[in-house]
Amino acid sequence: MFFQCWRLDPILQFEQFLSLLLIIYFAIKDIVINAVYRNR
Repeated sequence: MFFQCWRLDPILQFEQFLSLLLIIYFAIKDIVINAVYRNR
C-alpha cells in the first residue's frame, strides 16, 4: 500500500498522510482519555 503511494501524485499522497495523522491523533486521544477515566 505504501509502495503504491509513490506512484500517485503528491496531492493524493499528502491527503493519505493527513488521514493517517488524523487516525493516529484520534487513537492517542482515545487511549489518553480512557487512561484518565480509568485512573479517576
